[in-house]
Amino acid sequence: MMSDSSMSKNIQIPDLHDWEIFGISINRFNKTAEIILHFPDKGSDAILRLEGVQKFFLSGLMIQNVILDVLIFEKASNSDYFMRSCQLLRIKPSDFEQEVEQKILYVEPTVGAELACCFSHFKFVE
Repeated sequence: MMSDSSMSKNIQIPDLHDWEIFGISINRFNKTAEIILHFPDKGSDAILRLEGVQKFFLSGLMIQNVILDVLIFEKASNSDYFMRSCQLLRIKPSDFEQEVEQKILYVEPTVGAELACCFSHFKFVE
C-alpha cells in the first residue's frame, strides 16, 4: 500500500502487489462488497470485505486480474489516484470531505480490473 498523509496506514491490509482478483461479490441490500483474492506465488487466498458501500465502480474485468497497488483514502487528497477514484465514482472531492467515516478504496491494475469504492469499514481475512 502506498504511503501518503491522506491514505490509511492500516496494518490489517498487507501489500497486495501481484495478488489477483479472483472474484467479486456485491450485495446491494446489505451494502457490502467482497473482493476475493489469490496470490499464485504462495497459493494464498484472502477476502477484502467492504461494508457501508455507497458507490462502487469496476471495469476491465478479465480472466486474469493482477493488482499493481491498493490505496485507501481516509480524507481528500491532491493525489492523482484520489482524483481518479473520484472521477470513477462520480463524486466531487469536496463532497467526500463532508462524509464522516467514509473511505475510498482504489485498486490500480497491472492487468485487468480497475476498481474504486466509497465505503465505511473493511475487514481483511487471509
